[in-house]
Amino acid sequence: MIIKRTIVDQREITSDGVIQIRFRKEIVEDGRVISSEYHRTSLQPGDDLAVCMASVNAHLEQMRCAAVD
Repeated sequence: MIIKRTIVDQREITSDGVIQIRFRKEIVEDGRVISSEYHRTSLQPGDDLAVCMASVNAHLEQMRCAAVD
């Protein structure tokens, strides 16, 4: 069985308060990752997380990738 998934792979907070998030998009077959690539975004102090994640998920859908829960 082939599964597409997107997971939060890395989070970093910079000295000026910017949150950088890296997602790993994976294609998994029979429990083994057969393909992966990264998608990144960042949040400025005061940004709305829900708005940012909606934008990330819309972009992932355009690329036919799994959305982030």
